[in-house]
Amino acid sequence: IDLAIAPGNQAERGRATLKAILSYTGKAFKVFKDSKWQDAFGWMDSRKVDFKYGIGKRSLANVDVPDLEILPEIYKEAKTITFQAGLELNWLHNVMVLMAKLAKMKLIKNWDKYTGFIYYLACKLEPFGSADGAMRIQIKGLDLNKKDQTITWTLVAKDGIGPHIPTFASIILIQKILNNDDMQTGAMPCVSLFSKQEFEAFALKFNIHAHMEIDKNG
Repeated sequence: IDLAIAPGNQAERGRATLKAILSYTGKAFKVFKDSKWQDAFGWMDSRKVDFKYGIGKRSLANVDVPDLEILPEIYKEAKTITFQAGLELNWLHNVMVLMAKLAKMKLIKNWDKYTGFIYYLACKLEPFGSADGAMRIQIKGLDLNKKDQTITWTLVAKDGIGPHIPTFASIILIQKILNNDDMQTGAMPCVSLFSKQEFEAFALKFNIHAHMEIDKNG
């Protein structure tokens, strides 16, 4: 299971989010890879992914998110689960990769103490790039006939709406509660509490489009 997020450079940004990213840049955290827990390093293992649908190729690197702990517990058949994100401006992404290498080499102890200055620079660079972003979930494995198959689900958000997507789950769940839908209650990850179709219908109201591709050749 491979998850990736590529926000547009002009999309709304938060200082707290930046501080969180800087806190693990170049630092080790656990990921489930090749059927075992092992170390990955924040903002490293850089690669390019083509999101298509008007977004094109974006650079990605490792990020530390709760999904990396939650998903292996839920999808126990999964052998590898990755989550990466990136910056639209490729040179800026590469600067972050360099910062990660310096932290890994312990030449810089913590980048988060420079949050204020880096946030200031990020705001100055906001006019560059675009306000368009995407999220991609790609699942590779065997279908019911034991044949290789890859399913790719891509969510495309334009005009700066992307940063609002994390609120959608809460809104959908509140609507279900108000409609007296039969739901699980209590503190838990909001996995399987609503369907992909429910999410896509709500997202479409904000001109956010979902695309799914199935490759039966793996």
